[in-house]
Amino acid sequence: MPMPFTKSLKQSQKINLAGRQEQINNLRVFNDNVVEMVPLRLYEVRFVTESGLSLNLVIHLPDKFPNIKPIVEVNPPVIHPWVDILGTVDAPGLRNFAQHSDLGMVIQAIRREFDKTGVKLAPRAAGLGKS
Repeated sequence: MPMPFTKSLKQSQKINLAGRQEQINNLRVFNDNVVEMVPLRLYEVRFVTESGLSLNLVIHLPDKFPNIKPIVEVNPPVIHPWVDILGTVDAPGLRNFAQHSDLGMVIQAIRREFDKTGVKLAPRAAGLGKS
């Protein structure tokens, strides 16, 4: 006879998988050109800004997603207060991401912000890390 703990653990894993799939579905609802790179783990949203810049938002879903925030990178890296030199995005919607946040809306907000501010490509960091 299985222990009650085992049953509740399996149920929580199913809920997490269901929550993950719901977030992925919302990503597709609010964003065009969503490409599944690795099922349930890695997605890419391809878009062109109003200024004609082709960008990709790469969305990494950690094992504990949606209980913890996704990691989002913009490729190629751009100059924007939300983006570090490596292209990692730290938007307010990501900083405050919680289980009941909407991944699709967060990614849409990042795309709109990049349109609104007219981002430019970051210069190549050729000598980065060299002394």
